[in-house]
Amino acid sequence: IHGGASTTSDIDTFERIPDHLVEAARRAEAELGIEAPMSRSVAADLPSEYDSRLQRYLPGLVWLEIWVVERHDLVLSKVVRGAEHDDQQVEQLHAAQPLDRKTLLDRFRMEMGYAVGSPDRLRTNLLQLIERLYGELERVRADRELPRP
Repeated sequence: IHGGASTTSDIDTFERIPDHLVEAARRAEAELGIEAPMSRSVAADLPSEYDSRLQRYLPGLVWLEIWVVERHDLVLSKVVRGAEHDDQQVEQLHAAQPLDRKTLLDRFRMEMGYAVGSPDRLRTNLLQLIERLYGELERVRADRELPRP
């Protein structure tokens, strides 16, 4: 969706999945011969205002609305976990269409204060990602710009 080369094999939601939607997905899987398991993500943290930036995907669909998380919000959700696989996906996303460093830092500063986990670890994860995407000099600059927990 956002230009990454790797794909996912499931559909994560942030809301409870109604029974009728689960059943419709099962019928679609059977008819198309694919598997696309849906589950409610219980371990994801997104910026606090992410829902105001959701984007409609495939707006031409008549019977189904698909909304996706904006790119910078998706990246910040991956910073919470800080897994290598997530960082690789972020690099692919950034290579396809560069992320705005200022947007990442501003949203982290203003909207990620509630995220689960050690504030020091979250800050370190973001700084490592900034270095990976923009280089060591930008990491040093970001370190100065971000408040210390």
